[in-house]
Amino acid sequence: MTAVDSLPHGAMEQAVILIADDHPINRTLIVTALGKAGFRRLLVAGDGCEALTMAEASVPDCIVLDIMMPQMDGWTVCRTLRADPRFQHVPIIVQSALSSAEDRRMAFALGASDMVSKPFDPQELIARVRVHVANRLLSTGLLAYRERLNSELQEARAVAEALLPEPGDLAVLAGCGLAVDFHHRSSSEVGGDYFGAWPTSDGRVALFVGDVSGHGVSAALRAFRLNALLVPSPPFIGDLRATAAHLDDRLHRFGQREAQFVAGTLVVYDPAHGNLRYLGAGLRDGMILKAGGGIELLPMSGMPFGLCPGLTRPERVCKLDAGDTLLLYTDALVESAESAGAPADEGGLVQWVARTLDRIGRDEPERLATRIATTFLADFGAGVQDDLLVVSAHARPTP
Repeated sequence: MTAVDSLPHGAMEQAVILIADDHPINRTLIVTALGKAGFRRLLVAGDGCEALTMAEASVPDCIVLDIMMPQMDGWTVCRTLRADPRFQHVPIIVQSALSSAEDRRMAFALGASDMVSKPFDPQELIARVRVHVANRLLSTGLLAYRERLNSELQEARAVAEALLPEPGDLAVLAGCGLAVDFHHRSSSEVGGDYFGAWPTSDGRVALFVGDVSGHGVSAALRAFRLNALLVPSPPFIGDLRATAAHLDDRLHRFGQREAQFVAGTLVVYDPAHGNLRYLGAGLRDGMILKAGGGIELLPMSGMPFGLCPGLTRPERVCKLDAGDTLLLYTDALVESAESAGAPADEGGLVQWVARTLDRIGRDEPERLATRIATTFLADFGAGVQDDLLVVSAHARPTP
């Protein structure tokens, strides 16, 4: 199928063709040939100045341009049109009795799309006009589609970002004794990394970090669905096993149709006793950055949420003392090995985090996720091909 065959019925005859030639006989021949070929919207100019005026009034879909004209020659018309963004993609077919290699090079250097020699063959001219008009109409349609898609993706990105906790939400958590910070960056316009944080009714704090299967729009749609399962937070959000069972069951129902699963972790922090209870489901191992120095690894292994309902998942418990900081993250921090020196696994990441803390200092623990993520992107950003999410939770001293 050719580009001409791909056009909707009637699109060709609605195309605007501008013909610029100072010889009345040539103009008549071109108009007659194109008219018989089905083109109905033909504009005719007798010189270059008139051609520019007509193009300004109605941007054509193709221009058939004579080179040798009085007042303003075709070279100048071509150069002027190409300098204007409105006409950069309009095909210009120049016609001239000049046929040397130098003339042809000049024509294309000035922006001509094609060239026909005088005296022209009507069938050749028709064929060239049809091809260029078809390509023009198709590319215009594609550009319009791309602009609409970009607009929709920007709107989707704004919606996706609205799923993440707001500053007011984080302020409530800080009042409960846990200063939470996060940094999120999608690998494309939208992505599937997800983070939620909620206070429980008994004064504890619940966190969920998830890496939704897939990338781009499909992952974002799955993240919206995940969000619907967690917001507003279910009354059992402080019960790790009940929340995990809820996610396993509901995500598995979706997954039967489209294989949705989420690698993640659920965390509940009790500030009164400094206890951190967590349940891993295939997320990368977390870390506790101890107030006195040192890093403790938290294993997050386990089957991702949604793969199998009815699982009995083990809970783990550790201490998060005042001044300690919990660090959670998705795959990008250990899957950017294309960049020289980037961590290739959790062990390498622990070493990088330790070196980074020596570089950036430990005096802003309540903003640690942002500082870790921005440093990582500065060091290895070119190799980061996945969605990036870093979450930190700093245990404040109890009053």
